[in-house]
Amino acid sequence: MTSVREGLRGTRARRMMIDVIAVVVLCLIIGCGFQPVFDGLGFLLTVGIGTGLGVAIAVVASLRAWALPLTVLATVAGYFLVGAAAALPGTTFFAIPTLESFRSLTTGIVTAWKSFITAGLPLSTDEHALVPFILMTVCGVTSASAALRLKHAAWALLPLGLTAAAVALLGSRTAELPVVAGAAFAVVLIAWLGVRHALDPSRHLLHASTEATAVHLRAIRRRRVVAAAAVLLIAMVGGSAGGAYLFDGGRTDRVVARDHVVPPLQPHDYTSPLQSFRAFVRDHADSAQFTITGLPTGARVRLAALDAYDGLVLQASDGASAGSGRFLPLSGGAADESTLTRVGVVVGDYTGVWVPTVGAVQELTYDPAARTAGATERRNTYYNDQTQTALNTAGLAPGMVYTVETTIERSPSRASLADAPFAAVRMPPAVNVPEEVAALASQATADATTPLEKVEALTGWLSSTGYFSHGLEGDAPSLSGHGAVRLHDFLDSDTIVGDDEQYAVTMMLMAAQLGIPARVVMGWYPSGDGAITDPFVANGDNLHAWVEVAFAGHGWVAFDPAPPPDKVPRESAPRPRSDPRPQVLQPPIPPQEAVDDTPLAPNDRDNGEEQDKPEEASIDWGSIALSAAVVGGGALLLAPGVIVLLIKEMRRRRRQRSVSVPARIAGGWDEIVDRAVDLRVPVRAGATRVETARTLQRAFPDVAVLPLAHRADAGVFGPATADGAEGEAFWDEAGRVVHGMRLSVGRARRMRARISLRSVIGARGRSRGGGRPDGDTSALSATAERGR
Repeated sequence: MTSVREGLRGTRARRMMIDVIAVVVLCLIIGCGFQPVFDGLGFLLTVGIGTGLGVAIAVVASLRAWALPLTVLATVAGYFLVGAAAALPGTTFFAIPTLESFRSLTTGIVTAWKSFITAGLPLSTDEHALVPFILMTVCGVTSASAALRLKHAAWALLPLGLTAAAVALLGSRTAELPVVAGAAFAVVLIAWLGVRHALDPSRHLLHASTEATAVHLRAIRRRRVVAAAAVLLIAMVGGSAGGAYLFDGGRTDRVVARDHVVPPLQPHDYTSPLQSFRAFVRDHADSAQFTITGLPTGARVRLAALDAYDGLVLQASDGASAGSGRFLPLSGGAADESTLTRVGVVVGDYTGVWVPTVGAVQELTYDPAARTAGATERRNTYYNDQTQTALNTAGLAPGMVYTVETTIERSPSRASLADAPFAAVRMPPAVNVPEEVAALASQATADATTPLEKVEALTGWLSSTGYFSHGLEGDAPSLSGHGAVRLHDFLDSDTIVGDDEQYAVTMMLMAAQLGIPARVVMGWYPSGDGAITDPFVANGDNLHAWVEVAFAGHGWVAFDPAPPPDKVPRESAPRPRSDPRPQVLQPPIPPQEAVDDTPLAPNDRDNGEEQDKPEEASIDWGSIALSAAVVGGGALLLAPGVIVLLIKEMRRRRRQRSVSVPARIAGGWDEIVDRAVDLRVPVRAGATRVETARTLQRAFPDVAVLPLAHRADAGVFGPATADGAEGEAFWDEAGRVVHGMRLSVGRARRMRARISLRSVIGARGRSRGGGRPDGDTSALSATAERGR
């Protein structure tokens, strides 16, 4: 019996040793799942220390038969004693915890998780190692305790599986070598459970009484070893084959918490910097916005890249389109130190949220000694690696200093781009684009054959045709802005005059109409000969906007469509293009015209002739009665038409005299639609203004209806800044459109349209493309303004 007890004690010791080794190996395999998240392999030390601490506490608790509360207390004590050196070495004094260490460990139990999944990848082990330490410590304690203290060691799979799921959820979207990690985990797990089953003490108590039984037990063990080897071989082959089929290589994309917990930063919440382009030029021509040191020759300072156009403003799109709206927390890159260029930036008078950058930023570090009150820290900075632009949610402050470590790629030569196709980039659709853009784009690229020739044709056409002017004092008149109305006026004139803002947006829209991936970049570079002086002072005088086009294999290439600043128009103001159509006042004609145009009955003319005769001595009461009957009958016949004309005239006056300008503009558009309905043009109920305009354009191809629809949408739903003159100008243009529609049909059709009841009867049930025709739409405009 003594030998049996000694054998059982030896078996328990071997079983405990095997359990400890298996749990440690399995925990380390799980901990290696953090590899894609961290920069380097330093996290393995934290994973190893956490695993070792947890397993050690579980072994002591098993040997001492500690209760659950005592085991938890020992785990908490070990966390505070070892956690500082393992996960927060910057807070210790020669690996000895300090008060800062205990404070960080206490608050980190709650705050470390959010910081871990919101920081940009790759993470630094000096700042974000606390999460792996907590996970692996808890995993080591729970899995080792289950293996050592429960009857069935398979219960250890529960904490191991939960920890593996947590590592995957907290990790990156890309998993490194999932097949290898899964196969290794399966092999160790199957081997451990097989050996542990063989060392089950109940089997020794049952068969250790006789020598013959011991021989039989050894034979059973040999068969189990062979069976276990076969199971391991099948698991390795099947797992590797299945993983290779499912994941097609060593990497796979997966759903992780950082893609859902972190709300994507919305650039639409911030004003597009291009809206302030003219203000920069006017108010900060000589004041330093930034002072930049170390700027390489030929490099450009980027403020923002914009590619989403809605007819009112050009801004960065959302994350689903071309990536220009996908801003992530700033993270350090893994670029080769030999290729890095360090650029220093000192903020001057600039106070916006867009952060000037140069090239592909690998690291952006703020100087803590130069921060002013209210200045933001690095964690408020977000970066978009697709557009190479940055945004600070709290805004920059004068006096701030930061250093940009970046890689600057040399711009490709025109020879290398000669045969390069456009890159397959999904761009956001441009809406409310003036119709002149597509026609001029086709005209400018008529002779171009290759992608590069098309882009250079657009650049050359704008630069050679247009003239440069900021519209400041002493310059040729040139309005600011880049909305659809401004670009329509910009292109629909004999002399094209503008600055970088209008030329860059126009070229981007032209390229979009031709299917060319293009975007507008606003930033700074030296004017004139392009020589860079160190330091480079960025101000309103050297502020520019240019266009970037994506070429396959070469990335985004810059083009400058604006003419040189010294190319100014000869005349003091651009001459508007003459309109060959006759100019008229308001489209409604006084009711008397319809009465005069209607032919009278022959007997009516006879009666008129009879009345012209000299009056005789006797009164002819019969003639008077006949004349009265004829006149009264004619009046009764004409009364409905006169009433219809009066109703339409009152409706027109009510619309034109609306109190708010948006309602006045909406009423002008409704007047056009009503006149078209009276001319028997089928207008679909519920259609938008643009859809209705396209229908009218097909019915009246010689009348420019579509630009007026865009203008109406901008006046009704745009910012409520339009004045009364804008409303009057819109009604004047609407009158010309109505007159053009009437001239395009026959006289009989025009006469029938005057007294038609189609627009009067159907006014209640027919939608006119947005907003009530006679209502006040200022609330809609305010709502739209707040939405932007």
